[in-house]
Amino acid sequence: MQINFQIPGNIYAKLIDIGEKNLASYRSNYIAGAQFNETGDNLFINGLFGVDATHAASISLDLISNTLVKNRASSAYQIMTYNHPLPVDSPVSANNFQMPIEIESGNKEINLK
Repeated sequence: MQINFQIPGNIYAKLIDIGEKNLASYRSNYIAGAQFNETGDNLFINGLFGVDATHAASISLDLISNTLVKNRASSAYQIMTYNHPLPVDSPVSANNFQMPIEIESGNKEINLK
């Protein structure tokens, strides 16, 4: 489902107003979002997310990434994200989990280990 809308004015004041009117609705319906501001050649992006949904920050980042790729490249592209949690009894935890990351930029490859 795709919803396109703009909130004129201060998005933070609008979100606070919505939460004050109906907190239960706010907590279950306003999980993630983003604020985009363009000034000259600069684009400023703020990811917004609630604390009630476990993966709200990741959802916000995914929304931002997909908005950028569709706007700057083509609507034919999209970024897919998946969640594959570790078993609860796994010896690997967030505190000792390490994963090498490879980023490709132009013809230069960066390895982060």
